[in-house]
Amino acid sequence: MLEITAIKYGTAFQFGLSLILLGYVRFFSIPFPDSRGLIYFMFLYPSLTYIMTTIQSYLRSHRQNVLYAQMAFLQTAAVFILSVLLTLVVGIYGIIIARYVAISVAILISLGFVKRNVGKISYAPVASEKRNAFLKMSISLMFANLFSMIMPINEMFLVNYIIQEEAITASYKVAVLIPMQLLLVVNSIIIYYFPLVAHSGNDKKKAFRQIRKIGAITFGLILVIAITGRLLNPHIIMFVYGDRYSDAIVLSNTFWFVYALNAGIRMLPMNMLPALGETTFNAILSLVSSIIHFVLDFIFISKFGIMGVAYAAGFVYLLSGTLYWLYLYYICYIKTECD
Repeated sequence: MLEITAIKYGTAFQFGLSLILLGYVRFFSIPFPDSRGLIYFMFLYPSLTYIMTTIQSYLRSHRQNVLYAQMAFLQTAAVFILSVLLTLVVGIYGIIIARYVAISVAILISLGFVKRNVGKISYAPVASEKRNAFLKMSISLMFANLFSMIMPINEMFLVNYIIQEEAITASYKVAVLIPMQLLLVVNSIIIYYFPLVAHSGNDKKKAFRQIRKIGAITFGLILVIAITGRLLNPHIIMFVYGDRYSDAIVLSNTFWFVYALNAGIRMLPMNMLPALGETTFNAILSLVSSIIHFVLDFIFISKFGIMGVAYAAGFVYLLSGTLYWLYLYYICYIKTECD
């Protein structure tokens, strides 16, 4: 059963990576030494996150969108409420405790459905050709997701390395936090449509027309939200954070449109290509994008300061998003005609 195998071996692999991280933090210097205690305390969180992500993927594949939404909502609500309460009681560690409690609750509410369905599945041998194809696709998806996740890590690392001012780092985090919520809107759309597109994957022309329609609606929705968010952004930051982070307003204004490029242009085709069985291109473009992003971040931060982060990200999101759409058109029309 692939579900059990994925959780078993994937969690073990993630646990091993967490051990390596602990060893690195313990024996090597890091930009903010006082954060070691927080890293130690979050040791099990990556493994729990992997378990939750695997369960979410299982729910999506079975079109359990209501249960998926309940799982996500309860986790978000628990993090929000408990973070406030526990931070007042135990300080910064209260946020980590809140995350542990929230992710545990999210996993527990879905276990009933998983047990009922997995228990009905009997083991069946898989042909080596199909198993190798599945393994190839899994590796490609892993690298694609890895290098996509590296991009925000690049930003934070270079901000810390080049600027080395905690006040600017804090302002950067404040600036991106609210605009980043645009990604949640697109992820919700992708979660709903991914299995639908996957089921029509044999007719790639039909799938492209469906994705194009979804993309147009998504782009329009993101544009409206981004413009509204940009107009309200100064008032939101002043209301939530006060004068202390007023210097984050200009950077945050820019990031509304930077994340709009990511959410409105890049994310949909990037996630729909795997639904059509195309994963190798994702892995290659994600790698190339992360390298270009790292180089541009280094150059732009050195030249423009913290605003360079927005310039580099915006350029890479627009370029890679355009390439994803072009490749999607290629495999749905040009490659289909050739085959």
